[in-house]
Amino acid sequence: MTMEPEDGAENTFVRAYLPWFIGAGALALYLLTLNHWVSLNSLLPVARVSGWLWQPKLFWQPQLGPLYWLLTYPFHWLPAKTIPIALNLLSSVCACLALALLARTVALLPHDRTHEQREREHGPFSLLSTPSAWVPPVVAVLACGLQLTFWENATDASGEMLDLLLFAYIIRCLVEYRIDERQSWLTRASFIYGAGMTNNWAMIGFFPIFLVALVWLRGLNFFNVRFLVRMFLWGLAGLSLYLLLPLVQSLGNVAPVSFWTALRDGLAGQKAFVTQLFSTKVLFSPDNPLWVLSLSSLIPVLVIAIRWPSYFGDPSRLGVSIATFILHFVQAALLVLCCWVALDSQLSARRLIPGLSVLTLYYLGALSIGYFCGYFLLIFGPDRGGYPRRPPGSARLVNLGVTGALWLLFAVVIAGLLYRNLPQIRTTNGPMFKQLASLTAQGLPPAGGVLLSDPEPGSSISHRLLLMQSALTQTGQSKDYLFLATAALKYPDYHRFLRQKYPQRWQEDLPRERQALFTDDLLVRLMVKLAETNAIYYLHPSFGYYFEYFAPELHASVSDPKSSQLPAGGVYDQQHVAISTQGN
Repeated sequence: MTMEPEDGAENTFVRAYLPWFIGAGALALYLLTLNHWVSLNSLLPVARVSGWLWQPKLFWQPQLGPLYWLLTYPFHWLPAKTIPIALNLLSSVCACLALALLARTVALLPHDRTHEQREREHGPFSLLSTPSAWVPPVVAVLACGLQLTFWENATDASGEMLDLLLFAYIIRCLVEYRIDERQSWLTRASFIYGAGMTNNWAMIGFFPIFLVALVWLRGLNFFNVRFLVRMFLWGLAGLSLYLLLPLVQSLGNVAPVSFWTALRDGLAGQKAFVTQLFSTKVLFSPDNPLWVLSLSSLIPVLVIAIRWPSYFGDPSRLGVSIATFILHFVQAALLVLCCWVALDSQLSARRLIPGLSVLTLYYLGALSIGYFCGYFLLIFGPDRGGYPRRPPGSARLVNLGVTGALWLLFAVVIAGLLYRNLPQIRTTNGPMFKQLASLTAQGLPPAGGVLLSDPEPGSSISHRLLLMQSALTQTGQSKDYLFLATAALKYPDYHRFLRQKYPQRWQEDLPRERQALFTDDLLVRLMVKLAETNAIYYLHPSFGYYFEYFAPELHASVSDPKSSQLPAGGVYDQQHVAISTQGN
């Protein structure tokens, strides 16, 4: 990582080489705990890359964003059974790079925010130069990398990790600019920010903060017309990725949508999501107010950014002592709060926004932990030659007490993260899903057939069907089966998708102009025709008009005691049943 301040070789290791060692160590950990198949989080990305989804690519979500789509497009050419682990490895690589950037950023944070810091740290750019300068980057990375949501996304296919990598690189660009003031850092940040906005809704919410950071760094030079034009053009180049998925969808043979319609609907979907999430009703909800998330992410960063005056102009000894104590207390409170949130307390994003990982908030919290760690090690650590020495006696005991409490806090937090999260990661990334899918598949005809599945409540996609398709792909049997999502059969675009996906088994070839939905009687006739030459299986108990023409026969009932450990809203009920149907 480029451009080292000229402060001697003693701390070059911390800023130039330690981030890479940290990234390598994180990669080793994530490879040891890597998910080798699919999970609830990775099922949709795997299905999208494998070509199992027919819905238009219109919605900017982590699994469907244009940048993630572009990065994973080459994965289409991999053997189908290797796609899950390849996507999981991609997430691990993104996670390790994000942690390396976190270590680099923490090492470049200035320690001249308070009077005491300015007295004790005289190094170039006020970068931490104590012998313990390696501790803050390591502690920050451990607090972030062992956090449960981060760990899950790092060992499972997730577009969230790519979004975090972009966010981490933007922050790195800002702190690097403070060191050498090279304009290229800010133009890179502008381009990456524009690209990130197309892929991650949270970047839209952070945009005002990004502008404030630029003004903070540049001062009045921010309003230079040439600078503003250059930043705007680079940001616009990143935003051009908004055009990618509408262009791809308009040229597709399945579910074609005009370019402008796709662009409008995609932008409207992202706008509606962001507007709802950042609405006053949600931010200040009496049950789960989201504004509290800023207490462990944005507020600490604001404290770090401010260069506090020397005792606020109070010359009295008592006023100096009070001002110093308040600064110490505030930063200690924020440090404890950030550590508590990393342990998934009631104030964490995992508890307040279930289903959304919001890794950027955890990243900012870990960044703050690294800075506050360096702050207390500098202020209360051993005195070095050339710096004002503290008076002996009680002050020395205070120093020992504070540093001892600091090490104890970090030991407890890191041990707590490992103790709480490692067993859950092993369960999530273990063979449970694969075993359940294999047990369910035992009731299927070995010669192949038609597999039907209804979508889960509140979803337009059948996760059961995708899970079974993934399981049969691993065993090489997927080519013997026709996978049908019953809720999608009424759409002509789905029929065209089936014709393209299964040209030998799906004989119906609809004209491109056909847009009228299929009626229930037409679907029944279609199923009767399929039953003449195929065994038809439902992957679960169901009801409806198909059962007025077909008689259900129970073929397999699979239950697993571990199913009760599945996350809320999971794919399976406690009992899994395969049902075949025969014409009356």
